[in-house]
Amino acid sequence: MLSGKAFDIPAIYIRYIHTVNCKVAIDAMGSIVVIEQFAITVSHKEAVTIGRTKDINVMRVIAGSARGRNLIAPKNMRVRPTADRVKEALFSMLVSRLGEFEEMRVLDIFAGTGNLGIEALSRGAGYAVFIDSHRESADIIRKNLELTRFADRSKVVFQEAAAALKWLAQGEAPFHLVFLDPPYHEGHTTRVLELLADSPLVDAGTTIVAEFSSKEEVPSSFGRLRETERRVYGDTALSFLTIADRGEQCP
Repeated sequence: MLSGKAFDIPAIYIRYIHTVNCKVAIDAMGSIVVIEQFAITVSHKEAVTIGRTKDINVMRVIAGSARGRNLIAPKNMRVRPTADRVKEALFSMLVSRLGEFEEMRVLDIFAGTGNLGIEALSRGAGYAVFIDSHRESADIIRKNLELTRFADRSKVVFQEAAAALKWLAQGEAPFHLVFLDPPYHEGHTTRVLELLADSPLVDAGTTIVAEFSSKEEVPSSFGRLRETERRVYGDTALSFLTIADRGEQCP
């Protein structure tokens, strides 16, 4: 354990931190606050440099092999990590619907921090692809994958969603589970679901989970995709979609 004197901050705030040329403190709420230079987060005394920033939020993997590991996301970024209570409810429903995650292929679109895809990997998913069009997000996803030791079972695609889906369709098999968690109120949910409805990345064994603002008007059907359930948690809505039977498909 490092001394507070070395960092010029009260010793009571220093816990499980290795220095990487930085001054940091953990506040009373468990957030890591950067005092100077580089921001890092540490789980069980493992340090990960994520670049220059002022402060970061700490999220944790809920279950599985990486249970309790911290994930990182700068507060000043465009990402809006899924709230813990929503993530817990989401994965509880997925376990009820799908059973075990063993060997699942997972696609995380607008991945942000990689929060959802990493949770699936922790629970046994065999492979995950993360799509995000912001360099900062892509870099943080890679760091979070290193921190949780899932880098060898994953791929990070730094590209806009539509272009990334087109590129992946050239070589990837269909995914078992697709997460779609775009910025709220920008119309991305509807546009990407329309693309997924015609994509070879989705087949009869695929479950899609779309997260969006409960105030947004998002249709329940997109071509061969049909919503099977929608749950609302305050400002957040979760929609579960699968390929409809041929007789139920929309024109």
